[in-house]
Amino acid sequence: RRLQIRTAFALAAVTGEFRGAVEEALEHLQHGLSIAEEIDDRVLRVEGHLRLAFVLFNAGRLTDAREQIERCLQLAAELGSRRDEARAMFLSAYIEFELGYVEEGERRALEAREALERTGEPFFQVQNFGLLAECALARGEPELAEERLRDAVPLALEEGGWLLIAIYRLLAQALVELEQLEDAADLVEFAGRNVPED
Repeated sequence: RRLQIRTAFALAAVTGEFRGAVEEALEHLQHGLSIAEEIDDRVLRVEGHLRLAFVLFNAGRLTDAREQIERCLQLAAELGSRRDEARAMFLSAYIEFELGYVEEGERRALEAREALERTGEPFFQVQNFGLLAECALARGEPELAEERLRDAVPLALEEGGWLLIAIYRLLAQALVELEQLEDAADLVEFAGRNVPED
């Protein structure tokens, strides 16, 4: 049964991420999650709710994503899984931000930052720094945004790819708002050299 669950989760990743078939991905995740509930495997239930939340978030279904992430957080807390809790806290913060609750999103992102530092999740740490910067920019604090993004750059350099470009983009935006236009232009030109061809 656990293999069936993992297969459903893997199928969801392939159909959702590579084929863009969101509804099909959600069906696979729901199927896997129903088996995990049936056999009461809390570890896989946490993973299922987290995966569902990410797919729903990426599809713009924020209210549904929020519901899934709250279930994930509750189960992760019951299990004492700091790693899952940290990843879920980041997505919870992002959902609140995207729903327009900037202060709540920032509060949760600050909590997530501490948790992600403890669990050593650079992929999510970089995104969380970006979210914290977006919160600062939304409140009209480009200095704070720049500070948070400069903290993100070393981790983003390690991760590379689209994460690094996303951090550079936000940093350029903060520099523009600080009226440091030459620095922003230099950063954009530098970042442009690192954009993968695809």
